Amino acid sequence: RSALESGKVMIFAALSSIVLMAAIPLLARTIPCPIIIVTGMLLLSAACWHNAMLTDETGADAFRVSMLMHGSGTTMAMTFLTQLAVAIVPADARGDASALFNAARNLGGTFGLALIAVLQDQRLTLHRERLLETVTANGQDAYDYLAGLASTTGGGESALRMFDLMIGRQSLTMTYIDLFALFGFSMLVAAPFALLLPRLPKGDHGDRKSTRLNSSHTDISRMPSSA
Repeated sequence: RSALESGKVMIFAALSSIVLMAAIPLLARTIPCPIIIVTGMLLLSAACWHNAMLTDETGADAFRVSMLMHGSGTTMAMTFLTQLAVAIVPADARGDASALFNAARNLGGTFGLALIAVLQDQRLTLHRERLLETVTANGQDAYDYLAGLASTTGGGESALRMFDLMIGRQSLTMTYIDLFALFGFSMLVAAPFALLLPRLPKGDHGDRKSTRLNSSHTDISRMPSSA
């Protein structure tokens, strides 16, 4: 696939994120923060389960719905998690809290990508071996299929190469199905734990600002007059 085709699929996730970002202030005022985070995680889980239904003939159109759910879920979960992680700490420590949260997210992403690469390699090898186990030299179905490929491709060697490519494509498809199913299940299991998170403090910034102003006013009023 070309980069243009991939971009046409990914743009649906970006569009859903942009639209939802405009509604974040309204969501923050009307819905508790843990509920929004759980909803976002459930959308991510649904997107993964939707992608787990793919086949080797699945086209780009089949990913539009999952990309919409993925963009919305990521925006709802990560935006409010970041805001909550910063809002529940004192004002003088919010810079450190934001930096710590970003570092933990980047570190988790690094370990996650490494784990995905390991799982992908293992599952790809497993599925390829399992598929090859079903193809034997004495199998009549495999013999007839290879004979048909040889007649259309112009030789037995070309037929074997094409058959190997088909095995690799099927193995890779099943590998991604396993990964999407694992991600969907993991997100579904983790979503209820977000309900244990505290709610976003209401009027937090305004209260702290007024407190600082009152404190400054008191200190100024206590200063001795030059007269």
